[in-house]
Parts: sequence; structure tokens; C-alpha cells
Amino acid sequence: MSIASITSEIEALIKRASDEAYARGKEDAKREMLMLLSPGVTAAQSEDEQNNTFDQEDDDATPQRKRAPRGLPKALTMRMLSASRTGLTPQQIVDGAQTENEQMIAVSTIRSELRKGQKSGLYKEVNGLWFLCEAEDNSVEGSPSASNFSHERKQDAPSVKSTIWD
Repeated sequence: MSIASITSEIEALIKRASDEAYARGKEDAKREMLMLLSPGVTAAQSEDEQNNTFDQEDDDATPQRKRAPRGLPKALTMRMLSASRTGLTPQQIVDGAQTENEQMIAVSTIRSELRKGQKSGLYKEVNGLWFLCEAEDNSVEGSPSASNFSHERKQDAPSVKSTIWD
């Protein structure tokens, strides 16, 4: 085969594919116009039908998973960690979901929330267990609480140095 014949075959394939795509688009446009012009059919219904036909054509399409409402992963995490003095793993937080919406939250979402909260100082991880920074005063022995760092020593309070050496 010569280069010229290969090139002409490729051009013919591209033209045929282009013509077929144009014809499909033309048919889709006709169908959509007829649906919109039909009495009693709204644009939303037309859109739904169009989406349904797409899903029917694509056998591998997975149904869209419902998502939990925005802010719910943080609320679940805060509720579970505030109720626990011993710390929780991300799986334990997910296991504490009570409502149907909370049960939609994945462990990976909780991990993401914990990492975000750790950066902002909201949560702390100790040996794989997560704690609320405000509520960890007595939960982990030997680890300082975030609230201890925010208090300054009062001027009138004696320092350790002055009481020992005086």
C-alpha cells in the first residue's frame, strides 16, 4: 500500500465518522424540538427524558450516589468526638451515624474532615485516635491541652522560680 492510498482511506473514515455524528446530532435536535413543542411537556421533563435515554444507552453507567448535605461530616465528627473522652478512630465516628443522611458519609470523608480540622487546630490525633482539642483535658495523660496554651500567666501570680529560691 502506498502512503497516498492509506491517507485517502483515513480521510474516508474520518469523513464517514463525522457524517454519522452530524446525523445523530441532527436527530437528537429534532427529537428535542418536538418534545419542547409538544403540549404538556416542560423543559425539565425533556431534560429528564434526555438524561434517561443517555443512561439507557450506556450499560456501564453507575447510578449517581446520593451525597450527604454540606457540613454534615463536620457535625457528625464534632458530635461523636465531643461525646468521647477516650478518642475515636474515623471508622468509629462513621459507625456512630444515626440519621439516614449521616449514614451516607464515607470513612474517607471523615478522614478528610479530621485532617482539615487538625490543620485548623480543631482536632488532634494521638496514636490513631482523634480528639476534640477543647475536650481533651483529661482524655490523654501527659499531652498538653490546646486550652492550656492560650492562657497567659497573670502578673500577680508568683512564678515557680521566685517561690523556690526565696
